[in-house]
Formats: sequence, C-alpha cells, structure tokens
Amino acid sequence: MKVNHTQLDKIQKIYQKQINEFGKKAKNNKTRNDKINISNKAKEIKELRKKLEEVDEIRENKVKEIKTAIDDGEYEVKPEQIADKILKQIDGQE
Repeated sequence: MKVNHTQLDKIQKIYQKQINEFGKKAKNNKTRNDKINISNKAKEIKELRKKLEEVDEIRENKVKEIKTAIDDGEYEVKPEQIADKILKQIDGQE
C-alpha cells in the first residue's frame, strides 16, 4: 500500500485531533485526587519501629550494674548457666 501526501495529511489531522481531545480530557480530570489507605497493621508496624529506634541498644543500667559488681569483686560467673545458654543457641532455642 502506498501512502501519498494527501493521505499523510489526513492521518496527521486525525492524530492531532485525538491528541487535542486527550488533552482536554486530561484538563477536565485535574480535580481528581488519588488516595492511599494505610492498613492498621502497617500503622502499628510504623509505631513499633519508632519505639524500637528510641530504645538504646545497650542497656546502660545493666552494664553499669555489672561493672560495679566486677569492680567490687562481687560478680559471680556461673559456668552451668553459660553452658546451658551456649547449648540452647546451638540447638536454635534462643
């Protein structure tokens, strides 16, 4: 099929008309607002993350307590408890 100059002009006019109509529709839809809804679970997760960020990773009170006990010679190491915790970690219980 051969396309001559006259046919090409008609195609361009049709295409331009479609573009103009689409532009008009887009202008009319400007007032449309998009909305998102965040689930309660997502809100809860956000709050928990925020609280988690506020918590110190190192429990300063516990560290101070242990340091004082070590300095005073009162810190008691219980090998049985250490061994139990190591075994539990190996078994995946902790």
